[in-house]
Amino acid sequence: MHLALAAIVPCRLPATFYPRQESHKNDHFSIAKREEKKTETVSTPYVPRPAPASSPDDGWTMTVASEAAADGGRRYALLLAMDDFPEYVGASRGGYFGVFAAAFGGAGERWDSFRVYEGEFPPPDELDGYDGFVVTGSPSDAHGDEPWVLRLCDFLRALHALEKRLLGVCFGHQILCRALGGRVGKSSSGWDLGVRTVNLNVEEMHGVEFLKNLQELPRSAPLIEIHQDEVLELPPGATVLAYSEKTGVEMFAVGDHVLGVQGHPEMDMDIMHHIIDAFVDCNTITSCAADAARKAAEGREPHMELWTGLCKLFLMGKRMEKTAGVTLG
Repeated sequence: MHLALAAIVPCRLPATFYPRQESHKNDHFSIAKREEKKTETVSTPYVPRPAPASSPDDGWTMTVASEAAADGGRRYALLLAMDDFPEYVGASRGGYFGVFAAAFGGAGERWDSFRVYEGEFPPPDELDGYDGFVVTGSPSDAHGDEPWVLRLCDFLRALHALEKRLLGVCFGHQILCRALGGRVGKSSSGWDLGVRTVNLNVEEMHGVEFLKNLQELPRSAPLIEIHQDEVLELPPGATVLAYSEKTGVEMFAVGDHVLGVQGHPEMDMDIMHHIIDAFVDCNTITSCAADAARKAAEGREPHMELWTGLCKLFLMGKRMEKTAGVTLG
């Protein structure tokens, strides 16, 4: 993901993750309990941007009909690779744990969070109890040698050997590539920041198990991008499922249990704009770059139903079925 580089460190905000405790269920999904803690007001003045008049109109509507309640409930581990930056995410969205659980979670599911960037990993004796693992974005380099990054690579290789479902987003996409034998590094074209049209490699998607029943998909769909690192070489056995004008590997799969997405299906425009504002405050990007990203995003909206729908289907291990529009489940 590479949300923030060294330049961002002086003004990084305190982490707002709290010790993982027992889980509880609500009527949407189960989340790890957290103690209440006051957070400071967002330091960056923010004026909400109006949403476009309508979502992408391509005839696609996505829902996931979870059968978790009927089969005993699914359990997922969110491997948090960063703290809550900017503070808005922690103060208003329940942190990145809340963002990911809201985007990918379903009825009757249990989601646990582990701060892998602080050395917190799921216990080995609990791995069999998880149906899937999701790796988030990070301010660290997926191609770096921080101890926790190397440990995460080892952990992902072990999960891959067990054929556990692995979903990586941004940094997670890159670290999956590295762990499985690919190569990642800096993009030669610099930052990709804003909303970008991503092309779907529909023909290759037909070869992926959870997409075998696919009849049709839009050939492209907008997605939020916030990165300056990328996949340079695919791991053995990987297939490119999506690409863009700027990034050659926007989504890849290895077999039927590994999926990497370079963009941010979990993010909405509000989060994106807060991140851009915070990047300017921290001198990570220039005001001109921020203005260009905002202008390019005007009147556009990421196709969250499509992207989150694909991720949910992957995690559930279910095939896509095409009806009027699209019903997933």
